[in-house]
Amino acid sequence: MERLNGTVKAYGFHAAVLKEATGHDILSLYNCQKLAIELTELKTCQVDICPNSCIAYTGQYKDITACPYVKDRKTCGLLQYYPKRKKTSQNKP
Repeated sequence: MERLNGTVKAYGFHAAVLKEATGHDILSLYNCQKLAIELTELKTCQVDICPNSCIAYTGQYKDITACPYVKDRKTCGLLQYYPKRKKTSQNKP
């Protein structure tokens, strides 16, 4: 599976536009993420998603492995990327 890194590319594009418009240096995506974590005390976690990005396998969908999203009366049905990976919160006793 090829990673597209859309978020990284979009951040780079917008940072370049902002730098050109303001003349100020813009934080790298990594440093921006570090600052956001420091300011908000949020923690990151990885969640599997439908290959079509219909849903994230969390909340009400945390225990299923195929996408139930319905569009135009057709169920997506694609398997999540990593259906056999155990989520860390489920591994705790």
